[in-house]
Amino acid sequence: MEIIQDKLYIGSSPIDSDYNQDLVTVNIDSWKIEYIKLNNSKKVIPAGPVLDIIKYNNMLHLVHYGGLVTILDIESYKINKILMIPQHTISVKVDGEKAFILSQSGEKGQDALVGIYSFPEWKLENKWVVEKIRETKQQSIYLNKLDLKNNK
Repeated sequence: MEIIQDKLYIGSSPIDSDYNQDLVTVNIDSWKIEYIKLNNSKKVIPAGPVLDIIKYNNMLHLVHYGGLVTILDIESYKINKILMIPQHTISVKVDGEKAFILSQSGEKGQDALVGIYSFPEWKLENKWVVEKIRETKQQSIYLNKLDLKNNK
């Protein structure tokens, strides 16, 4: 859920077997609600729930659980691009022109993987492994934005 240009954007989850998904917008001045189908007439997007909605330039980047990214024009909501990042997304944090993606590692002795992707092309810039900490599950790890310049 994000507020961008006087609209509240809410990504919905697929409920039925057809993977129908909507992007819900609420105009915060008039409270008008609009449902934008993320499916076009010929192609259904099989995606998980929307984890984050990111505005970059004049595009909305919808990051779905699982690794799918849907890029929409912010004015027309027309799908500009659909891409798959090479890791299964379970959490997202954005800082400037970078997205930090957390996923389950799957390797023995490792708990999670963090990938750093740059906008707008979602290029993988770096990644690192979070070693297993006691009996911690990847669901127990969360990403938080840090101000590294000011040590906060």
